[in-house]
Amino acid sequence: MKIKYFSLIAVLIISTSLYAQIGGMVQNGAGLATSAAGAASDEGMCWMETITRGAGTIPDQCSSGKKNENGLCYVACPTGYTGEGPVCWQNCPTGYTNNAAFCAKPKAYSRTGFAWDIADGVNDNGMYSRCQAAHGAGNCEKNGAIVYPKCKTGFSAVGCCVCSPICLNGMVDIGVSCTKKTTTRGAGTIPDQCSGGKKNEGGLCYTSCPSGFKGIGPVCWNQQCPTKYPTHCGMGCAFSDEACGWAIFNQVSSVGEFILNIATFGTGGAITKVATTTAKTVGKTVAKAVSKEVVKASLKSSAKAIGKEMGETVLENTALTCLDAQLTGEFDWYSLDPTGIANIVKAFNHPLCKDVK
Repeated sequence: MKIKYFSLIAVLIISTSLYAQIGGMVQNGAGLATSAAGAASDEGMCWMETITRGAGTIPDQCSSGKKNENGLCYVACPTGYTGEGPVCWQNCPTGYTNNAAFCAKPKAYSRTGFAWDIADGVNDNGMYSRCQAAHGAGNCEKNGAIVYPKCKTGFSAVGCCVCSPICLNGMVDIGVSCTKKTTTRGAGTIPDQCSGGKKNEGGLCYTSCPSGFKGIGPVCWNQQCPTKYPTHCGMGCAFSDEACGWAIFNQVSSVGEFILNIATFGTGGAITKVATTTAKTVGKTVAKAVSKEVVKASLKSSAKAIGKEMGETVLENTALTCLDAQLTGEFDWYSLDPTGIANIVKAFNHPLCKDVK
């Protein structure tokens, strides 16, 4: 009875090691190759070192030649124009009031004329003489029958007696205001450049990762795999392509089995067994090729690693128990955990690559 109990404990202790050897034979078709054993073992991969760099921010800068206006990037307007969306509007001259598409004129003023006097005779000389005496030579003009002082620079005569500001820079005069000229510059685009030395990655701005690291969202992943695990494998490094495949399969399947078991109140194991029938069949076939001596050697080595010694009789019985379990399929290695949590822990429990020597 004691031998059987010790055999069961030993079986549990060396199950990982034994499966590694069986996995090696599956990969190679015969024998226990060291590389394939590593591929199927729990130490077949390591997790890459990570560094957090904070959440990404929305780009707020525009590419060269464009300006950020109200959250969108536009081509700069010509000199003397101001952009409003896709349209560039002419700026109002100094003294004129901006009024959307127009520039309101400064205040107009009136001018007083010099009418004909009976003492002037039959010509206009008298009117001009009086006007020029008041406003200077060459600063008078006749409008109708009366001579008026000319409007100041920047003003033009409206009718006989009013001087109104003129519209500058080609604007159209509509009386009290001037209509602005416009030009189009195309639709605005979303900013795609980052400020503060950050980089645009996936549409968000992040601080650059250190040398040898690759940024994925808020996390920087070390891209340098150790010599022991030279193959890139998602978020980690693996012993080989085969080890990477097994690791990913175990991670996905263990989580799926756990969810299935929770959803079915622990009865999902029956469904899982249907999905693993082929794998068990292969396992039985391979197990037939594993010699008893090889199993005994593995048992002895595993027991010694935990400070235990196994006699020849115990080794013999334990080896037969292991082989029988593999050949008959009657011993479910994970039946002690009906939820599948242990499988998840096993599938994801790998060392950090930076700690691998």
